[in-house]
Amino acid sequence: MLTPSLLVTGTLLADISDTSNACCGGIQAFNERDTGPIVTNVNRKSPVAPARQTVQSRLRLTMFAAFMLPMLAVVALQSWLVHHRETQSANQLLIERAGAGASILELLARNHTFESITDLIVATENESAVARDAIRAWSTQFMRMYDAIGIALLDAQGNIVHRWPTELAVDFAPQKIDTESVPAVYTFEFSESEGALSPIPIDIAVAPVNRGPGLAPIAYVVAAFQPPDVWAKTASQILPLMGLLAIGALVTSFIVLRNIWKNITGPLATIARQIATQPPSGSVDPVAYTTIELERIALSFGALNEELHESRRQSVVLERRAESNAAVEKKKVQQLLNRARKDAERDSLTGLTNRRFIEERLEPIYREQVSQRVNVVLAMFDVDNFKPLNDTEGHAAGDEILRFFGELLRGSLRADDVGIRYGGDEFAAVLMGISNEQAHDICERIVKMFNRQIATMNIKTKVTLSSGFASRSATGATSATELLAQADAALYDAKRSGKGCVAEFQA
Repeated sequence: MLTPSLLVTGTLLADISDTSNACCGGIQAFNERDTGPIVTNVNRKSPVAPARQTVQSRLRLTMFAAFMLPMLAVVALQSWLVHHRETQSANQLLIERAGAGASILELLARNHTFESITDLIVATENESAVARDAIRAWSTQFMRMYDAIGIALLDAQGNIVHRWPTELAVDFAPQKIDTESVPAVYTFEFSESEGALSPIPIDIAVAPVNRGPGLAPIAYVVAAFQPPDVWAKTASQILPLMGLLAIGALVTSFIVLRNIWKNITGPLATIARQIATQPPSGSVDPVAYTTIELERIALSFGALNEELHESRRQSVVLERRAESNAAVEKKKVQQLLNRARKDAERDSLTGLTNRRFIEERLEPIYREQVSQRVNVVLAMFDVDNFKPLNDTEGHAAGDEILRFFGELLRGSLRADDVGIRYGGDEFAAVLMGISNEQAHDICERIVKMFNRQIATMNIKTKVTLSSGFASRSATGATSATELLAQADAALYDAKRSGKGCVAEFQA
């Protein structure tokens, strides 16, 4: 492919050839006038002038194309990278907001005496006044917190259980929302009224309400938002770059065209004037004079050719720098995605990993440990009487206890272990490469330290910690899901045994 520098060189060579031929024609006319046959052509216009004008016009166009096309390519590439990054960041934010709506709904369901969101959905379908008030409070709170324009709750089959506000003309129909590929963000268009001239675009974020690892969601939270102005953010980052590139292209074009005028078109204009104005009786030999001027042009053209080679080298450097910047931007986008993925797996209250770790990463880790014949222990923890504590002491006291246990669990585990907030007041810990006795000692130490610290706090409700664990080497669990179910069963054995103790799953 021809580079801009080669295009400039080729155009310039062709035009210099045309101009030289025109100069020769002018010299011939001069000689004819000097010898007498064509005396009437003394004051005619020199044929060099139109050739010079052709050189100038072609050079301007060629220089414009040579500098503007790479600049437009760089701007287009950078615009796409920035827009792609901003779009992914905006979609991730909307998905996190929809996921927060699921957490708020679970909390409100418990505050209204419902054991789970499934019970709330069933009560809503049965037109329970308590369920209707709870789900309406959830809708109002979510829209106020996250500036949403609408929200809906779908059951496990994708049927609409509740939508708010009811008069909003947003279609939350399941045939338009793919519940098999959530969490996700969709862009739809709707009209505020039948007579509206143009539809309004909206972003709809869908987040699942999960019941456990490996199980289908029990519901879906669907929230509608006004699309963020991604192009405005893109323009705010691209316009400074466009300004710098435009200034650089203009300055470079000015310098090159100035050198061309000084070293090529200027001497040609001098030849044209000498040919047109030299009197017949003059002592200046036009052929010798023209030869000298053409030698000057040849030398100037050699210098210009070197400058064009330098411009070509700088163009290659610019292209490589643009590719390097694109790679850097791509790396930044990947780092932002990794950071957002880590933030999405982190519980903000306790600092522990949330249940997404169990749902997405526990099974591969479990298989890897089993393939290396490393024992895996899964321990479950539950704060006893936590709901009565929230009812009597308030949610601030409950949050303080959960925050304290998160710090206790992080400080009690090793670097290879993972502490998880499973949901509400339930926690889990994945312990690698330890025996059953060591796992029992760790769980018992955590339970005793928690119960001892809670006893010193000024709370009226008796709060303790129960724990149950299951070891793969003892139970022979074939999957992480099976081991989790065994640990959960052991936890309920501890609660039935009087709470505040540790129980091991017995195969």
